[in-house]
Amino acid sequence: MRKNVIFGILVLVGVTGGILIGYRLIGKKQAVASNVIGDEGIAEDMKLYFGAGDPFPLVDHTTVDGNSGNYKELFQGKKSGVIIADLSCDPCKEFMEQWNQIVEPKLVKDALQIVFLGNSSFVSDNELPNYLRNKSVCLIDIDKFRKDFHLTILPTIVAVDETGIVRHIQYGHRGGIDYEILKFLTTHDI
Repeated sequence: MRKNVIFGILVLVGVTGGILIGYRLIGKKQAVASNVIGDEGIAEDMKLYFGAGDPFPLVDHTTVDGNSGNYKELFQGKKSGVIIADLSCDPCKEFMEQWNQIVEPKLVKDALQIVFLGNSSFVSDNELPNYLRNKSVCLIDIDKFRKDFHLTILPTIVAVDETGIVRHIQYGHRGGIDYEILKFLTTHDI
C-alpha cells in the first residue's frame, strides 16, 4: 500500500510538472499572433483591412519637424503602440490622457509610442497638446489611410511587435485600454 501511495504521488508530480512546462511553451508560441480580442462588438464592415498577425501596412509619414519617413524607420525593431487619432476628437483626447496615466509609466524599455494624425491636424511642436508629450507624432494622409485600410473608428490603437507584425487592435476608447495592449507594452514575457 505504501508503494502505491508513493507511486501515485510521483505520477501526480510528474504529470503536473509536464502540464506546467507544456503550458509555458505553448503559451509563448500562441502569443506571436493572438486573435484580436475585444472587437466582438465591432461590425465586420467597420474593421480595418488588416488585423492581428498581418504586417502593419507601409505608411509614409512626416514628423512634426518636417522630416519624412516610412514604417520601417518608424518601428526601429521595437515594440510599438500606434494610436491613430485626431486632435478634434474628444474620445481620442480622453484615451490619450488615460494612456498617459496607465500605460506610459509602465512601458517596457525602448517601447515606442507613436501617434498618427492627419496632415490637416498639423500643429507645430510648440503647439502640441500635453497629452502628446513623449510620443512620436507622425502626420499621414488620413484620407488615403481611411480609403486604403478602411479606418472608420477613432481612436484606433494598434500594438505592433519588433518585426512590424500587428499583435492586437483596439477600436475606439470604450472606457479603457485593452488588457492585451497593456500586457504587450508593459511586460517582457510576450
